[in-house]
Amino acid sequence: MIASATPALGHERAGGWLGAAMEALHAHNPAQLRKIADNGRALVQGDLATGAWRLQLHLPTGADADDFDDTSLRALGGQVAARGTDLVDVWLPLARVEAFLQTSPQVVFAQLPWRPNNLIGPKYSEGAAQLRPAGPFTCLAADGTGTVVSVLDSGFDGLDKSKATGEVPNILGPVPSGGGSHGTMCAEVVADMAPGAVIYPYGVATFADLQYYVKQITAKGNLNGIDIVSHSVIWLGHSFGRHDGKLCTMTDQIRKMGVAWVSASGNSGNGEFYKAAWNDADKDGLHEFGAGEQRLMFAQFGGTIQITMDWDDYKERKVNLDLYLYRKEGDTWTLVGESKLKANVFVAPLEQVVVQNAKGGVYGLQVRAVGAVPPAMQLRIVAMGGGSGKFSVWHKNGNVYDPASCDGVLTVGAIYQGHFAKGPLEAYSSYGPTPDKRIKPEIMAPTGVSTSVGAFFGTSAACPHAAGALATWVSATGQTPLQAMESMRKAAIPMGTTVPDEAYGWGRVALPPLDLGYACTAADLPAAATCATACASVGTRGCTPTCRWTACVPPAETCNQKDDNCDGQIDDGLPLCVTPTQKEDIKVGQPDSSDSAASEPAELPVFDSAGEMPVVSLDSGMDVAVIKAVPAPVVDGGCTAQHRQRSAWSILALWALGVTLVRVRSRR
Repeated sequence: MIASATPALGHERAGGWLGAAMEALHAHNPAQLRKIADNGRALVQGDLATGAWRLQLHLPTGADADDFDDTSLRALGGQVAARGTDLVDVWLPLARVEAFLQTSPQVVFAQLPWRPNNLIGPKYSEGAAQLRPAGPFTCLAADGTGTVVSVLDSGFDGLDKSKATGEVPNILGPVPSGGGSHGTMCAEVVADMAPGAVIYPYGVATFADLQYYVKQITAKGNLNGIDIVSHSVIWLGHSFGRHDGKLCTMTDQIRKMGVAWVSASGNSGNGEFYKAAWNDADKDGLHEFGAGEQRLMFAQFGGTIQITMDWDDYKERKVNLDLYLYRKEGDTWTLVGESKLKANVFVAPLEQVVVQNAKGGVYGLQVRAVGAVPPAMQLRIVAMGGGSGKFSVWHKNGNVYDPASCDGVLTVGAIYQGHFAKGPLEAYSSYGPTPDKRIKPEIMAPTGVSTSVGAFFGTSAACPHAAGALATWVSATGQTPLQAMESMRKAAIPMGTTVPDEAYGWGRVALPPLDLGYACTAADLPAAATCATACASVGTRGCTPTCRWTACVPPAETCNQKDDNCDGQIDDGLPLCVTPTQKEDIKVGQPDSSDSAASEPAELPVFDSAGEMPVVSLDSGMDVAVIKAVPAPVVDGGCTAQHRQRSAWSILALWALGVTLVRVRSRR
């Protein structure tokens, strides 16, 4: 039975999309009710008019959701869906909301729940292959062992199959399902990056779910031992990106517990984002996107249109803007959607229009002010639905939303895995900085990878790669998650023209084994490296699969009067090795002062170091040939060199004798 269209007392405490839905229900307008359900992204069990809607109840300041009395709710056929901190989600048909509010003074406001937005833009992630090549990360314990990574997401359809097939073998707690497969793909990427890590999947459909999750870590003692949170979604309508609002408060609470929070930066860098100060030059109440241009246009190629606008009035909440969506039909513009909420302490300064199964064509947005607007107030518009072309006016920078905008969160942008080493970043990957000029994103990770569910693109895919890399770092070094997060940021490979910058942050994720405390890498395995032996010779060593050096192996013994192979014996095992001896200088002839001035030095050949001839010098002015023995290098145990040396001495002796005879004859 549909309730009366006459508003009851409790109706005043129902606002946002819930208030609009109740009005459509009372007016018996199913088409309008459908539009409102789409715009508000309502969660409904069954028929819109008679089924149960998921509602978000706000409690008085200081009240604890655990103390919420659900007696009147159950009496009306409703039930509690989630207990956050100051929010309680319930299931209740629209027709019974007024009666419930009249009998529930503990509820100060009711609306549709705040919902997350996914960032999507046996198989093995190609991104994991980029960051975790087989060699370096076969190292002992460098696989996330000892860490718990929580994949905090909106849907885990198919995760039970991923567990059964070994894609995600180490799951903590019950396997969630429902809500789509976005979280399942994220979990598989984490498992590929950190196969030894335990994965704790947790589904969040609303903000109350998120509050409950955070409460289990911060107020209940982190009973699941979570080290890292991987969160590939964004939440619109909580702040304007200055590290304020409920979401950043929660990430701060998580951080105080020593847990690292990793978030996707967003997919709004390629024409899907507009940001500007309020501009109404002709004072007609319509925002101007350019000189005299009052429509922000874009092409739509089917699919879902989701346009969200918010403005910088989160603290005061006094400015009222409305959003209108038109489709161009010939020379006219036809209204296809509108959002006219009124902000208050519970309703954010946000408007949203959603059109399911949108027709292809050209669309235009208009923004109208209801009342005064400060001239410098910033507003921003983002397209989230997919299937949309670029806005007619768009901005590359400043499109990182909560919680990626929060300080202390490791925010991850995306580079396609096929050119991860060189870049560039994916065109859609969101850019910083934040409105208060903080660098976002911090690092880049791979996207465009395979999962058992299907191909996985967007910064949604990059985020779990970074989270898995962080788990690897923690297990390899023994650092805390927060210490490892800072170390990994510093180890990032620079990609931008300046470091850091608003596109790449500090660069792409890298896991250098030497930074992780290992002695060597797989690059040292094929060719042995040199090392000093215990007996001071030069030996060789290799790198083990656990990234540790083997013992230094001495070389073979050679004929050099040394103990090369460290067995305590000199030149042992070389029977033909004869130790070279220093020979006396050989003088031929006597000095003759009468001829010394006129005589020119006779040059003798100097043979090479292979033992062909000793080095000889001859001062012809003194009729003296000085021959000094120089030991030849040892080759083949020294035998060949010694034979060549003896032959050389014989030749030199004959040559010196001949020179002496020539000089004697010349004096006669």
